[in-house]
Amino acid sequence: MIPMKLPPSPAPINGQKLCEHADQFFGWCHLGHNGCVLLAIYNALVLCGIPVPLGRIHRLLHRPWRPRFFGVRVHEIRRCLKKLKVPYTEARSVTELEAQLQPGDVAIIMRWNRTLPFCHFTLGQEPLSVTRYPDPFGGAHGVAVQYEAPGRWIVYNRYSNRQKAYVFPTFMDYMLFDAAFMAGFILKKSLTT
Repeated sequence: MIPMKLPPSPAPINGQKLCEHADQFFGWCHLGHNGCVLLAIYNALVLCGIPVPLGRIHRLLHRPWRPRFFGVRVHEIRRCLKKLKVPYTEARSVTELEAQLQPGDVAIIMRWNRTLPFCHFTLGQEPLSVTRYPDPFGGAHGVAVQYEAPGRWIVYNRYSNRQKAYVFPTFMDYMLFDAAFMAGFILKKSLTT
């Protein structure tokens, strides 16, 4: 008896500018330029064991008349997950995300690329306080994050020009500032499998 050859199981995609789909149109641009959220959704589903082809996610988000100069908006992630019938919970802050994630859970994270400091100067004994604000002119980026175990956070497609995942000891080591966080969509493995 000849063993049946199974197709390879899908793997997360890192490096949107280097992957085989980089030249595919997404809006008026190419996936390598503005397809980070598309890959974040795909990677999160792959990590949860949900077999959804990248082409299906592309069809749900791609509109030829929409330029997509700024990629995908947060509300479009909600709509895409609902159309795919993937259960999720939404986190609106870093603290909320860290409280909800359990080891093995996966999240789609939207973050600002840059934040700006605002210094509050006072006279007298009070120390200088610095508050950070998001800088929308620096753009945003979407990634899939897997909370594997305490002290091990894996970020997929962290950089669009590197074909590897990055491991961080804490979520804040990846995020750097609370102000960079836009939204998080948590996919519970127990709910999806």
